[in-house]
Formats: sequence, structure tokens, C-alpha cells
Amino acid sequence: MSEDFSENVIDFYRKHAERFEEERNCELFEKSWLDKFLASVPEGGHVLDLGCGFGKPIAEYLIGQGYRVTGIDAVPAMIEKCREFFPDEEWVVGDMREIALEKKFDGILAWDSFFHLNHTDQANMFPTFKEHAKVGAPLLFTAGPDERGRSVNPLWGDPLFHATFSKEAYVAFLKKYGFECEDQRFNDEECGGRAVYLAKRV
Repeated sequence: MSEDFSENVIDFYRKHAERFEEERNCELFEKSWLDKFLASVPEGGHVLDLGCGFGKPIAEYLIGQGYRVTGIDAVPAMIEKCREFFPDEEWVVGDMREIALEKKFDGILAWDSFFHLNHTDQANMFPTFKEHAKVGAPLLFTAGPDERGRSVNPLWGDPLFHATFSKEAYVAFLKKYGFECEDQRFNDEECGGRAVYLAKRV
């Protein structure tokens, strides 16, 4: 039953874009992982941010550290905010499942976006990651806080879908598509209980 909600995620964020901006935690609790990620990105490198939201705090931090950002989000209102806040970067309205940018990036991240895809769509993202990553590029993404499979959690009065594979499955996907898992943590308390994966294109 919960799988039925996976196609509603974009509509959820379109409906609640303003509230998401108001309530998004911008204290950059993600910093330790972002710094690990950036350690493998060359100075001034180009990062692809999948599901960038309105650009704060993650893209804001990357830009502040001197990196270029291309952000993708399926919610036009969020991309409009990104263009307002950071007009020198590239912002694209699009579904991460459908991107074909015909360029490779120095790093790819999908923080709190990838885990909204159902299992089939998550599996299909790994060739997309490969297609857009330079050799040596890091990949950073979050999954569910445990190996719970699928769940639908109520937020702001509407259902919000999440899915996760086991660690073994993610590591296998990464290896199949040319990435090596470099760091992983379940239930990271500093990141609100998220599971975090950091890999590198080899």
C-alpha cells in the first residue's frame, strides 16, 4: 500500500513548498558529511545537487566554499527561490529520475531526496549517478534511518513516502555501477537518525 504514495512526493513538496522553506532546519547539521564529500572535490569543482530544494543550507554552503552548483528540483517554486538567492549558479526544474545533462560533475549529492523514491526508481538512479560522475567524483546520499523497506509518514497533514534498501544492497548497486562505498553510518544522531552513504566513482 505504501508504494502507492511514491508518485505523490513531488505534489507533496509543490503543495508545501512555502512551509518547507519556513521550517527547514538550516543549522547545517549536515556539515560533517558535506566536508567529507568536499574533500574529494577539486577546488572550484562543479557539484550536482539532486533534489536541491530552495538551496539552503546545503547549496549555500557549497557555494560559500567556492564550488559551482547545478541544482535539480521538480518543484518550480523552489527553483525560483534558488535563482533568487544564488543567481550565478545553474538551477533546473526537473525530476532526478529523468535527467540527462550530457555532462559529468566533480561531485553528486542527493541529500534527503533520493530516499523519497521507491525501490525501483532508487535502483534505476545508480546508472544516472554513473553517467553524471567524473572518475574520482564523490557521491553522497541519505537513506532511511534503518532497514525498514517502505514507509509513509504523515507531515503537515499529508502522507510522505520513504524507501530504503539494506546496506548490502546499496553497496552492491554502487559496485555494479562503478562506485566504491567509502563511508556509511546508520542512525547518525548528528543527522537526525539518517542513514548516510558516501561513495566515490572509481
